[in-house]
Amino acid sequence: MKKELTALKPLFILLPLLVLGFLLFWTLFGGTLSKDFQFKSAPSEQFTQEEIQDAADVVLRRFKYGFSGCTMTKLQYVDAYASSDTWNWAAEYNADEGVVFHSTFTTDDFFAPKNGFNPNDTYDYQWYVARSNGGHWKIVNLGQG
Repeated sequence: MKKELTALKPLFILLPLLVLGFLLFWTLFGGTLSKDFQFKSAPSEQFTQEEIQDAADVVLRRFKYGFSGCTMTKLQYVDAYASSDTWNWAAEYNADEGVVFHSTFTTDDFFAPKNGFNPNDTYDYQWYVARSNGGHWKIVNLGQG
């Protein structure tokens, strides 16, 4: 039994190092915000600025950890596309509130192509973020728009 544990010892050392390396890689090489990054938010009849900022933070977190090789230059809240009584798109995602953000980001020529983006290009993305009963915001759809 002791020999079996001794044989597994390198695994107990190597596995945490691999996990740490993976996290460090995504932290260093994830999506970034440009030096002149702009967050634009117009006043909303439905949501407070704090609610809009909370939803924007969800988008920015996803961008940082899922868009390596990309640099966001602009994120904009568009109140006209928020889920409402006349157009409750959030219901399609089993939610009762939703906001939409438009973003612009550029891609590099190394990491971004590995994530399916064209090298050295500019993308306009829409982010649909929804929640129910005032809970946590979740991205329910995203893509070019």
